Amino acid sequence: MNSPITLNAVLIDDHALFRTGLRMIVQSHPQIQGIAEAGSIREAEAFASAHVQLVFLDVQLPQINGLDGIRWIRSLFPNARILVVSASTGAQAEQLAQERGAHGYISKAASADDILGAISSLLAGNMQFSLLTAASTQSTNAASRLTHRQLDVLRMLADGKSNKLIARDMELSESTVRVHVAAIFTHFDVNSRTAATLAAQRAGLVGLGGTLP
Repeated sequence: MNSPITLNAVLIDDHALFRTGLRMIVQSHPQIQGIAEAGSIREAEAFASAHVQLVFLDVQLPQINGLDGIRWIRSLFPNARILVVSASTGAQAEQLAQERGAHGYISKAASADDILGAISSLLAGNMQFSLLTAASTQSTNAASRLTHRQLDVLRMLADGKSNKLIARDMELSESTVRVHVAAIFTHFDVNSRTAATLAAQRAGLVGLGGTLP
């Protein structure tokens, strides 16, 4: 198949109806000159010779999963920015997309304005990972409401240390440690050390085993 001379965007999604709707939005962007469609990554190989600047990549694809195929897409379109368009809104999938070389991630439920904004951002050389940015901001805000001493206690608590061991390691009295632990419980609105650890991990304040994230 011959690619249009002006082709600079490729939509890869196995649902034709969704591709049609996405195409109507994408083609209204002033920097998009031509659009090709493919139902799978293998079909997209037909456009590898075109000067593609932007690839919209679905996750749930036949033959090769979109996340698994990111590196292949990068080899097919080395100059393209890759925007993963997924029905999943989980930060884990977004993080995986970034780790594998995508330049952005957006929900299929995003508005037309959000999609057009993502296009402008990507073509300007920026990254587009909104969920990760929100998670990072949430983590920063959570940390800012705990004192440095409370964060130290939290990490030891997450490491499974008792109040007595925390007091020894930090050269504090056990009663002082209990005050810090109570403040941590109040901060996360929990009533157990396990729940506090899980909440801290979700906020990105500690890793597994109490290690720094």
